[in-house]
Amino acid sequence: MTSILDQTVATQIPRPGSAALDTAPTEWEGNGRHARSGFPAPETRPSRTAAPAGTRAIIRAVNVKKRYVMGEDNYVDALRDASLEIHAGEMIAVMGPSGSGKSTLLHILGCLDSLDTGEVWLDGRRVDDLSRRALADLRRNEVGFIFQTFNLVPSFTALENVMLAAEYAGKSRREARVAAHAALVQVGLADREEHRPTELSGGQQQRVAIARALVNCPKVIFGDEPTGNLDSQSSAEIVRMMHDINEDTGTTFVLVTHDPGVADTCDRVFHMLDGRVTNGHHA
Repeated sequence: MTSILDQTVATQIPRPGSAALDTAPTEWEGNGRHARSGFPAPETRPSRTAAPAGTRAIIRAVNVKKRYVMGEDNYVDALRDASLEIHAGEMIAVMGPSGSGKSTLLHILGCLDSLDTGEVWLDGRRVDDLSRRALADLRRNEVGFIFQTFNLVPSFTALENVMLAAEYAGKSRREARVAAHAALVQVGLADREEHRPTELSGGQQQRVAIARALVNCPKVIFGDEPTGNLDSQSSAEIVRMMHDINEDTGTTFVLVTHDPGVADTCDRVFHMLDGRVTNGHHA
């Protein structure tokens, strides 16, 4: 029987040809903040183009190809020899125009979708050739997901939504409740854990979704436009929270985004075009 979480992640794998807006405003205000997002301007933060020396690779994609066939002589090459390497503890952004393959790559790295050829490695283990059962175990215990549309169960409280992921990973109901409460404390929602999604703001709902992604202590959290449905203030708060979690726990974050304000807060930015990663091979 298909679980609620399996149904949730399945609905987020985009169909070929579907895409969000592919550009975002890039104007900077005189006070050094992005005109739309309110994030600090690039020059106010340190940046780097290479991963820190001595860190281990947590994610590695090698010549990944993915073709969606929609009919005879009708197909889309979503990924064409896409390669990248991400190191443990990094905060990574993936950017590119609509149709460039960003979300497809994210879903393949997170084992939500399969590749046609190539290799994907997670923390030293090749994962693209695992069995369905092994992939399900990996998704439950080693990676977390944050989606643009939150994907909370509307009839569940915030606590119950986070508990669902913990129970799905094999925790008892009591263990799940303790872990879910701790995750909600971490995202600043301990006083809202009995509220249902309709009783929460968009930013608060995304905090619940982040707590759900965190509850099983994953090695990597993947975010597909995690701030896309938020106003600029909520977006900035969510990005700051993800950075705090990254720094406090060492959890690696990989974020697909169209927002340069989000990308400029990350350690490195990978750019994609026509199914290929066009930079970052020096990582």
